[in-house]
Amino acid sequence: MKDIKRILLINGEFPPISGGGGIYTSNLAQSLAKQNPNVQILVLAGTRDVITTPIEENPLPNLKIIRTPELYLIDQGTTHIWQVAKVISDTITIFNPDIVHAHHTYESFAAFLSKQILNFKIVITIQKSPVRYFHEWKDDPQWLLIRYLYEQGKYDGVIVNSRAYLKMANFFGAKEPIKLIYYGIDKERFRIDKKLGQKVRKELDVKNGENLLVVPSRIDERKGIDILIEAISLLRQEQPATYKDIKVVVAGASLYSKCSDYEKLLRRKIEDFGIQEAIRLGYKNGAYGSMNGLYNAADAIVLPSLREGLGFSAVEGMCVKKPIIASNTVGLDEIVMNKKNGLTFEVGNAKDLAKQIVWAIQNPVELKRLAENGFNWQKDKFLIEDMAREHMEFYKTLL
Repeated sequence: MKDIKRILLINGEFPPISGGGGIYTSNLAQSLAKQNPNVQILVLAGTRDVITTPIEENPLPNLKIIRTPELYLIDQGTTHIWQVAKVISDTITIFNPDIVHAHHTYESFAAFLSKQILNFKIVITIQKSPVRYFHEWKDDPQWLLIRYLYEQGKYDGVIVNSRAYLKMANFFGAKEPIKLIYYGIDKERFRIDKKLGQKVRKELDVKNGENLLVVPSRIDERKGIDILIEAISLLRQEQPATYKDIKVVVAGASLYSKCSDYEKLLRRKIEDFGIQEAIRLGYKNGAYGSMNGLYNAADAIVLPSLREGLGFSAVEGMCVKKPIIASNTVGLDEIVMNKKNGLTFEVGNAKDLAKQIVWAIQNPVELKRLAENGFNWQKDKFLIEDMAREHMEFYKTLL
């Protein structure tokens, strides 16, 4: 079997541009570099502005980050796919990697175009959150491109990161080999720290006896934050005693223009419902690198998502031994099991979510048991080292 000397990972959302796919690629790149010191790991990544954006890179000697604006601009729809394909082709020509692993839709399609000119081994990972029901894919133009990618089969392998992604790949007729490898979670970053939690609660002015609900997500329509706002409004009307002791913090901000419109909608809802004192949208230390403080400060983690690829924020919360209240949507249903390691509610159902919040507050002993179960459930799962090892093993089979 041929030895692997260079691996090129391609992902426009590589940190500091936030997103689960970028975090996955970052964890993968660093762990591959640590486990395989004789292999050069290259990451072709996006950036808003190479000059003005502060970028903290990994100093590992065999890990090289190559920044290019095109890989950020393609996700914004402000550059052409051929521009990205040219950047990828130029990078491959210079470094001659043994394996190219493209993440997300546009990056995979651009690499697919490059493969028509150059001869290289390519693995694709599609990280667009799967639809809840298969018929919904026709309502989203990006899934037409994903179907084309899978059906054409002009790749050497597919890696999927959850059963939900695997079902979508099979539905679209993806060609073998297909490998399911779950995300790795940085469990050194997400750990129990009670002092840090108390510090953040003080910063947020959460008083003794108040229940802090943390939503660890950016402001995006598919995250279902409007459902949570409606649930809190229902508590104000129907459970005023419970409502007065609730504080909600949504960790992230809106990243894209369409999300900014959604944020405006959320703020109007909060004002119309008269619940400004209960909900805070955005937190100065809500970026991925600072989330451990919010997790530790929380009394419960709430994930009202309409759909997720996996929803590893739930796992991060479990790492800190916090109870999880999550919708039973695709992706999250692989992690949170109702009354076993967390609480679930019907996706999109604000009344059901309000009911679960009330149950959580009124049953502290049972809630603590669920948090313990979640903590124990994740202990030997979603390990970064295992993720990197399984990727390398898969790469080698393609050579």
